Amino acid sequence: MQALEKPILRRRLLPLGAALLALLLLLPISVRRLHAQDILTMQLQQGFGKNKVRYKNFDWHIVESEHLQLLYEPEFEALAERAVDYLEEAYDHISETLHHELSHKPPIVIYQSHYEFEQTNIIHEFLPPGVAGFAEPLRYRMVIPFNGDLDEFESVLTHELTHIFQYDILYKGPIKRLSNPLSAPPTWVMEGLAEYTTSGRNTIDEMVLRDAILTDELIPLEVMNMAWGYGNVFLAYKQSHSLMEYIAANYGPEKVSRILRLWDSQNDTDKLLKRLIDLDMKSLDERWSAHMRKQYWPLLQTRDYLSEIGRKIVDDDETYSTYLAPQWSLSGDMLVALSSDGVEQHVDIIRLRDGSLVERLTHGMRVAEYDYLTFGDGTVDWAPDGTRIAFVAKDGPKDQILLWDLYDKKLQQSLSFDHIELIEALDWSPDSRRLAFIGTGYGQSDLYLLDVDSGQLQQLTGTPQRDDHPAWSPDGTRIAFSSKHKNQFDIKIYDLESGEVHTAVASPTDDLWPQWLPAGNKLLFVSTREKINDLFVYHLEEQREYRLTRTLSGVMAPTLSPDGRQIVLSTYYHGRSQLYLMDMPELPEIRRRDAELLARAGEEPAPQLEPLLADETSSSIDSLLTGADAIPLHPSP
Repeated sequence: MQALEKPILRRRLLPLGAALLALLLLLPISVRRLHAQDILTMQLQQGFGKNKVRYKNFDWHIVESEHLQLLYEPEFEALAERAVDYLEEAYDHISETLHHELSHKPPIVIYQSHYEFEQTNIIHEFLPPGVAGFAEPLRYRMVIPFNGDLDEFESVLTHELTHIFQYDILYKGPIKRLSNPLSAPPTWVMEGLAEYTTSGRNTIDEMVLRDAILTDELIPLEVMNMAWGYGNVFLAYKQSHSLMEYIAANYGPEKVSRILRLWDSQNDTDKLLKRLIDLDMKSLDERWSAHMRKQYWPLLQTRDYLSEIGRKIVDDDETYSTYLAPQWSLSGDMLVALSSDGVEQHVDIIRLRDGSLVERLTHGMRVAEYDYLTFGDGTVDWAPDGTRIAFVAKDGPKDQILLWDLYDKKLQQSLSFDHIELIEALDWSPDSRRLAFIGTGYGQSDLYLLDVDSGQLQQLTGTPQRDDHPAWSPDGTRIAFSSKHKNQFDIKIYDLESGEVHTAVASPTDDLWPQWLPAGNKLLFVSTREKINDLFVYHLEEQREYRLTRTLSGVMAPTLSPDGRQIVLSTYYHGRSQLYLMDMPELPEIRRRDAELLARAGEEPAPQLEPLLADETSSSIDSLLTGADAIPLHPSP
């Protein structure tokens, strides 16, 4: 059976390794794609249920535009209107890129959430939480759920519509696949082309490719051509995308548009490439790899491995080595985190000193209390008073928040809400009485505030664009959060007394995962400068930001210790998501390291922007905030 006889799936997570699964779920709504044969593998490895349960009878309405038919539920008409606009724009772009017009209008079904998408009867396979959409070649049908992010929604629609174009070019129309003897092109061609038409390389693409090149773990093209993914499907997507970009940049964009038509007459990858660009697979791979090494190797001179500035918390282990979304205990000597062995997910308490397992809270709990854990960024949090841990799990058609009592060693409470299907990014208030979180329902994601004891729920934001990563101020009067605007995340602050929202950090790139320092006048956050995630601090009173790291691997999801002196964060290295502990940097150490890195690159250190404070050797962050990396966001005239 050829690959294209099954639907192509666009996915957020991978069945081939718990570590990579954890990485993907740290990312702000990043989605990946796999073929349908991977569904069963994912079910077996991740322990999801085998039966497709339908909780709802859907009332489908149809809108027909110039090039497509869209099926939607009437209460989500606004989302449907956006989808039509996105799809028509994507149609024009793909048609121009591939020089093709579709022979039929494809039927496209959109769901308002992933849990509704899981109930689809268009295919019978169970759809795990990471599957973000699929396209099937027999009837040219696309099925896409909304995930709370309009930009990502548009990206998924574009990617899957590209697959419909591919089917039409190859098989000349719906149903005709049954009588067409043409074998499917290799997956790297299909997925690389779909990625190429969807977007350019983003920060995550760069991170994965950079890691593979610097650790010498690229998948040879000849291997990828025969065995898609070769143990790292995520990397295979990134390489395929990059190869298409390389072909377009070095041999002309028209070469990309000819690939599928040449496959029709050259049903062999080496013959295809020879006719297309006069290279075989081996030669193309060598040239592309050399190009990528030249691009990334110079970074070794100017950036640090995280092991140079931090310590790995959990050593690699074959059974339980993948941890996600760590949060500190009150005492600062333990972390609560989500863990996965590739089969099941758990809520674990681990010892910070040596990474050992202290307690598995969810042991024996799953069947009685929930369908499965929501394994994602910020879906577990430890109350500041140390008495309770909140985490998220799916129960029926929606998520619920579960509260674990650490004294009584049992579930204390479960909370769910009629109009919220997906719950993410939990953050306890300083008094441990309220939870801020991101809820997705009715076609958008927003910031919510929950009084845990009374169950009272308050919606704080209500924009179509995605909000993420809420963080309470130390005095409990404000909530910092990431909010998307014009396809990039800024950091905003919600004032709970006045209800006003203002933008705190708005760089030209994504600013994510804000964390308040104990004094309440500074924010630690991650920013994607130079397409590498690094740590920064923003001083709210001075309106200045300060760089803390220059890492090779990039950092994600930082969380500050209760005293503000240490940071636990995730990084990506050797194709794995790993937890590291680092101290809040001191000014002398930052300046020394910057000077060393710049000297290696033959550059002069940046001039100091501000005079030093009196006590330059202070280990406090206030001392750091006068260093050479200070960047005035609003400089004086």
